Amino acid sequence: MIKAYTVLPEGYERSKVLDLEKNRKLFWFLNIASIVIFIPFLPAFFNHIEYAQPLSLILYLPLMILNIVVHELIHAAFFKLAKGVNIKFKFHGFAASASSPDTYFKKWHYFAVGLAPFIVLNLIYIPFFIFAPLHLISLAAVLLGNHLSSCIGDYIVSIYLLRYKPSTLVKDYGVGMEFYRKS
Repeated sequence: MIKAYTVLPEGYERSKVLDLEKNRKLFWFLNIASIVIFIPFLPAFFNHIEYAQPLSLILYLPLMILNIVVHELIHAAFFKLAKGVNIKFKFHGFAASASSPDTYFKKWHYFAVGLAPFIVLNLIYIPFFIFAPLHLISLAAVLLGNHLSSCIGDYIVSIYLLRYKPSTLVKDYGVGMEFYRKS
C-alpha cells in the first residue's frame, strides 16, 4: 500500500495553488487548449461522417459521457492505491472530478493518479481509431479527440509536478490542488 497523509507532515509549507474557480486565466487557458487539441480530429469526423451508421451517431453523446465517468473512475482507482483514502466525485459545471480533499499525496503517486486515465484509455482508443472499420472512424475520431482534449488539466498538473522535488506533497480538492514543499 502507498503512503499518503491525512495531516500535513511537519516541515512542509504550501508553495502553489492551482484553483480553476479562482484563477480565471488558467480556467480559460485550459478550455481553449482543450478545443485546440480536439480540432485535429474534426477532419476524420467530417471525412467519414457519410459512412457512419445512424447507431454510431446516436452513440456519440452517451459514449462521451461514459468517457468522462471512466476517466474519473481511473483517477479514483489510482488514488485508492493509498491506504484509507476517501474519494469524492463532483461535477463543477465545467468539469468532473474525482478527488481526495483530506489527503496529501506524494509527488510520484499524484503524478501516476493524474496520468493514469490518459495512459489507460489511450491503450483502448488509439487501436480503436487505427483499426476501426470505415463506418466507425468518425466515432473513433470523436472519442479519441474528446479523450485527449479532456486530459488537458492532467497534462498541466503533470508539467507543474515535473518542476517540483520528489519530496513534494499534493492535496487535491476537485476544482484545484495545492502543492507543498519541505520548508
